Amino acid sequence: MPAKVSIDQPEDWDVHLDRVLLAYQSSVHHTTGAIPCRLIFGRELRLPVDVIYGLPHGAQAETTGVYFQRLRHELERLFDKVRAKAGLERRRQKIWRDKKAHGHVYEPGDEVWLQVPVKTKLGAHWEGPYLVQRKLD
Repeated sequence: MPAKVSIDQPEDWDVHLDRVLLAYQSSVHHTTGAIPCRLIFGRELRLPVDVIYGLPHGAQAETTGVYFQRLRHELERLFDKVRAKAGLERRRQKIWRDKKAHGHVYEPGDEVWLQVPVKTKLGAHWEGPYLVQRKLD
């Protein structure tokens, strides 16, 4: 996400970093199947709208001891779920990588993107599209 913002907003990408971070931390990660904020803090992010409208109906205040027991149980359950999902995802990615390992055969007329060395971490990694003119032996 930061790379995308730096390409779209090259002059002031750092101004948008807080929004990028919020979007990342509150979105479901494909590999884990969980929201990063939930994995770190054990709960969803509290947004400004939550401050305006308050806690959901039925939310109960609890003692510190009860809160920590519930949090520990919830995180253990979540981590078990993430481990299982990550294992499945690892196998899926391996199958995909093994299929793509031999590379693609390009023909004249194909459109391709050229991978370029990046001078900065947030620079563009690809140029193009280019048209394949001819095949070399």
